[in-house]
Amino acid sequence: MEQAIKKLSKNLQWAYAIMLLLTILCIVWGECYPEATGWIADDVRAKYLTETLTILLTALCTPLSLKLFAWALIHRINTQSIEKALQRYRCWSHLRLLMLAIPLYFGLFAYYSCLSLTGLLCTLIALVASLFCRTNEKLIKNQLHIEE
Repeated sequence: MEQAIKKLSKNLQWAYAIMLLLTILCIVWGECYPEATGWIADDVRAKYLTETLTILLTALCTPLSLKLFAWALIHRINTQSIEKALQRYRCWSHLRLLMLAIPLYFGLFAYYSCLSLTGLLCTLIALVASLFCRTNEKLIKNQLHIEE
């Protein structure tokens, strides 16, 4: 069981690191290729639609990802055996990261395509919320009520 928890912790840390690495690569790409930025900035309707979608995605996905995981932890994960609980914890953790990645990357897209600070703000909100997704062995044991 101890080995399974270590493996799960490493898996979730890698998933979190990959999400952050992709975010950094998107930022580097957006900053290094200025000719690819601002292509929607002149179109008022497209800019409005992009900003509105970014705000709605952030407003929906960010709290939903955090609250849904907390609900699943109580009702879907902790009610199972240890092996099944670890599998479900991994699945729900990946889903939570995916739900936060959607507004994060769409916010970066909005920022670089519209040259709008709204996209950057939504990206920062998703990044701050993703800090709650960082995990380690101690946290997994605490959330799954496993005594050492």
